[in-house]
Amino acid sequence: MSERGRVGGLAMALCVAASLQVAVAWGQGVRVALLPGLSIVPQGGEFTLELSVPQAGSGFNAYDGVIRWDPAVLTLLPGTRAESEGSLMTGACGTTFYSVTTSTESLAVNTHSLLCGGVTLTGPGTLLRLRFAATGPTGETAVTLERMRFYDAGLRVTPVEAQQASVRIGNPLGAEAPRGGALRLTAVPNPFHGRIALRLELGGGGPAELAVVDLGGRVVRHLETGPATSGSWTVSWDGRDDGGRAVAPGIYLARLRGPGGQVTARLARLE
Repeated sequence: MSERGRVGGLAMALCVAASLQVAVAWGQGVRVALLPGLSIVPQGGEFTLELSVPQAGSGFNAYDGVIRWDPAVLTLLPGTRAESEGSLMTGACGTTFYSVTTSTESLAVNTHSLLCGGVTLTGPGTLLRLRFAATGPTGETAVTLERMRFYDAGLRVTPVEAQQASVRIGNPLGAEAPRGGALRLTAVPNPFHGRIALRLELGGGGPAELAVVDLGGRVVRHLETGPATSGSWTVSWDGRDDGGRAVAPGIYLARLRGPGGQVTARLARLE
């Protein structure tokens, strides 16, 4: 092979290698979601959504984007900066720049960034908290994410996968109101490595179902199904799906359906 051919081949090899490196960096990206993925609230009730990075991905130190909802159904409640900023941002280095613009139908995050050099975030954790009132009629509505962009030292991080949240107002499950108390679900320890204990409390007797679902609402593990009496008990989850396979680290939801409706608890599974 001639000298020119060897040089051309080397240049092509370097270009291919560079392209592969870019593809790998691009393929990690950031996953961002509004949690819980499904909220069930009574008319006039209040609830909180968290803008979260549910699992570790590419590093970033700033983001922007738009959160949008139907103003005929939901009303964003005012909150202080301390109430709104999530612990993933505030706990990184203690100093952030936070600028948002709100309207009746959206919240635009102009920028939410760390003001400390050399610090990056990968998740999981909460970026922002928003509190709403369900002021509209019964039914289902969505809170969506638009133009979510993440940056690391001023450079765009791609790809970005964004997941919206659904809100059901009223009693779409058709269950009777709780009798004798509230429906509650707590989880400890959380985050967890091996097992997590789910404590259930039912205010009245009736059919109950406990399952672990992913952020898309798909059932990962059926834990308990059947009639239940009022009171409290504890169910353990070993971090495995219905097929006995260990689930990937990340954010999941424990979902309890019982007399009166449904409640969820966010579970953070660590490696």
